[in-house]
Amino acid sequence: MANRSVEAILIYKILGLRLPLAIFIFSLLSLITSGTVIIHLTLTSNLVEDGNWLYIATDYCKIKFPKSWYMDKGEVNENGSVYVINILSEDFQTITHVKFFSRKATLNFMRENNLSNFSSVPLFEAQRVYEWILRNSENATLSYIEGETELSTFLEDWVKKNADEAYYLAIRIGNAYKKGEFFYNVSGLFISLAIKQNLIEIIYYGEEKSWTMNWENFRKILSSIEITYVKENESK
Repeated sequence: MANRSVEAILIYKILGLRLPLAIFIFSLLSLITSGTVIIHLTLTSNLVEDGNWLYIATDYCKIKFPKSWYMDKGEVNENGSVYVINILSEDFQTITHVKFFSRKATLNFMRENNLSNFSSVPLFEAQRVYEWILRNSENATLSYIEGETELSTFLEDWVKKNADEAYYLAIRIGNAYKKGEFFYNVSGLFISLAIKQNLIEIIYYGEEKSWTMNWENFRKILSSIEITYVKENESK
């Protein structure tokens, strides 16, 4: 598979099988990454096999993900430096999106979107996704998933080891897209983290059934993340 073109892989894996979802995922990626990252199967020298998981170490973080999943990474230099990692589930129906902002990029992102603090980032991103979906599915409905005490405890413990503060929001969007005669729902978890005023976003998003089925893998991915960057005086 590594020798196939990116387009062939995507057509085989997505376009020929789940066109509405494919359009949705690509549009979502364009929205949350400003069109700067293209999904592909990444095989690089810093990938290390660990049982059924792959391990990657970058200047920004160390992270593990299932061997059968797909990963893409890249850096954007626009209004500051932003480093992005995308990890797609084997069925291409859920995505884990991790985004590291330099100090300059953090300030620009907050100012341009009129956000006063990091706690407002998850709601901003969730509403932005929902507004986009409404343009394509006028029957879509947004609801917030509350009472995730297990998740709250998990994040609190994780933040103590990795960040200064964290905020999250879980949502469900009903009738998000249509395939044939049926409408499908999606779920999303939006997390914002702060390390010395540098913003990090983690988004776990996808078709509701796949999102739930892959939840434990996401938890393991999140648990594996070791953040290794702090760029307080970033001048890019």
